[in-house]
Amino acid sequence: MPASSSMWQGDNEVDARPSDAIALAVRAKVPVFVSDHVMERHSIEPEEDVERTIARQRTR
Repeated sequence: MPASSSMWQGDNEVDARPSDAIALAVRAKVPVFVSDHVMERHSIEPEEDVERTIARQRTR
């Protein structure tokens, strides 16, 4: 079964694939909440050079 995500705003619910839900959240500049279980099991630490690249992009 593919993963899915649900988002709510008021009484409206949107069901979407996680990648689509994250893309919508980024475009709408809203927070993304992830359960501790998912973060513990599936998160990765970015490499140091990726963190530096992101930091440089934020200062532009």
